[in-house]
Amino acid sequence: MDFTTLSGRVMVEAMNCPTSLADQSLRAAVTEFCRRTKRWIKCTDPIMTVAGIHTYTVIPPDGALVHALVRATVDGAAVDLLPSEFLDAADPRWREGEGPSVARIVAESTRAIRVQPVPTTGGERVELFAAVVPDRTSTEVDDEIGEKYDEAFVYGALYRILNMRTAPWYDPAEAEKKRRYFEREVSDAMTERVRGFATGDARVAMRRVW
Repeated sequence: MDFTTLSGRVMVEAMNCPTSLADQSLRAAVTEFCRRTKRWIKCTDPIMTVAGIHTYTVIPPDGALVHALVRATVDGAAVDLLPSEFLDAADPRWREGEGPSVARIVAESTRAIRVQPVPTTGGERVELFAAVVPDRTSTEVDDEIGEKYDEAFVYGALYRILNMRTAPWYDPAEAEKKRRYFEREVSDAMTERVRGFATGDARVAMRRVW
């Protein structure tokens, strides 16, 4: 879905607002919504492990930026995905060790992961599922996200636009109303995400690693 198609709905409530400003505000709203709710989940480009190589680059999906890595699979089976800071505090020697099969994925950042133990054979397929936001030039979100949360995007754009003090459409009371509506949509989406994970929304097989 091209979220700039929602500009008309924004401009109806902010009369004389330029299309470019409506589009810019929609981009900001979509980005904030996706960043806070982590509802837009995409699979990054698959990674094939190589013997002796422990660190791999995360390639984001086209038109998106990775905000957070949320889960991982190896050959289709779920494995632990942990931040490096957590392991550094728990076991400073966690980077040591080699083995034939990847047991967990360590997120060094949103741009790089480390597999552990270091593979001795390689050839395993690592898939990363990431919460993403639109990149700086994209106007697209998945249709499912756009159709389900279009009202949130419009509210998010309007509370920004209506709060512009020097603009002829300035309406702080209405801006505050739209902000509350946006916050409600964000809260509902976050609740949906938590419930989804609790009920096994990941849809991946569990993997025994011992």
